[in-house]
Amino acid sequence: MDLDNIKKTWQETNLKPTINEDKIRKMISNKGKSAFRRLLFHEKLGLFILIIFIPIGYFVLERHTSMRVIYLITTLSGIVWQLYKINRLKKVDLQLMTITQVSKHIHWYRTAILKEISFGVVWFILFFILLGYLDISENTDHLLRRIVALSIVIVVGLVFVLLTYRLLYLNNIKKLQASIKEIEEFEKGNKE
Repeated sequence: MDLDNIKKTWQETNLKPTINEDKIRKMISNKGKSAFRRLLFHEKLGLFILIIFIPIGYFVLERHTSMRVIYLITTLSGIVWQLYKINRLKKVDLQLMTITQVSKHIHWYRTAILKEISFGVVWFILFFILLGYLDISENTDHLLRRIVALSIVIVVGLVFVLLTYRLLYLNNIKKLQASIKEIEEFEKGNKE
């Protein structure tokens, strides 16, 4: 009889399990932390690559001083941009921030990466077109071969860059967003 009363009381109160902020943070940490760490690692790797590319570009572009200057300015700007993104990502604390705060940072980061991809594609195409123009204007021998080679370099480079961004950045951002969305839905279900 007591068991039936307890069961009836339980059903009448319609208790729903609750989740506290600590559990939410642990869920974000467990699912999103590895993706977040990978993003931070890739940003640091990008910074390292940009630093290494400064002297490489200097020697590769030795015939064209104007291209050296453009390359150097772009690379230094890229280094500053990488440092900014790294500092911005370091401010995200999955343990202490609320879901909304983390979500805002991830949304900003995703938008920044999409803008970076767009700018990078345009810069890449313009840079190689200008380089090709300067190269062809010096020597017009085998013009068609040079144009075809330049076109192939541009297409292969663009495919490589876009695949790299997708694998290194966009997939990890999607994992973080999915983790945040799952927790938001869980919280929403608990409030109802």
